[in-house]
Amino acid sequence: MGLLCVAAAALLFCREIIAKVDWSLILVFILMFIDIQLLTQLHFIQSWVASIPSFSQLELLMAAMLGSQVISNVPATILLVNYSTAYKVIAYGVNAGGFGLAIGSLANIIALRMTPERHLWLRFHLYSFPFLLLSALAAWALLT
Repeated sequence: MGLLCVAAAALLFCREIIAKVDWSLILVFILMFIDIQLLTQLHFIQSWVASIPSFSQLELLMAAMLGSQVISNVPATILLVNYSTAYKVIAYGVNAGGFGLAIGSLANIIALRMTPERHLWLRFHLYSFPFLLLSALAAWALLT
């Protein structure tokens, strides 16, 4: 109900904002969270998700980092905290997972979409993958 009131007020009083909103980015953000729910209903994902509570620290760290590369770090966090109470491991993993692919963190996507520089995506990934490796090593070092 609150969302409808805000949307109505924006349409009535701030129409220029509606035209400037990056709707595709909002759609990507919404789809990330919808995808988590839909993905966890797939049979082969359900068996993996059921095994999360028995993950070692290294397996959970890797799941958090790799999950971030596939569905972004916030949805990966939401998925993993539903099945594990090793919050520190998850936090380190998803923070490290924010590097690597641009999807690793929604903040990456927002920043890259805002820049007028055309070939920044390639240069971003040239730096981001080494940072993923370094932050993964740092996260593991902090946990051991």
